[in-house]
Amino acid sequence: MIAKWFFSERLLPGGERAVNDQGPLSLAIRYSPGVKLYWRGEPVDLVPHAKW
Repeated sequence: MIAKWFFSERLLPGGERAVNDQGPLSLAIRYSPGVKLYWRGEPVDLVPHAKW
């Protein structure tokens, strides 16, 4: 599988980023308490996936 690099950026508070792709997708999120993630319109709980 060839990896795709979509973006790397720091968003301002209230900023949004939408990604439309079939997947599989891999995400790296630095500050998960400040992030809301939705997959196919449903919210994803990031807490179980966080590495503190």
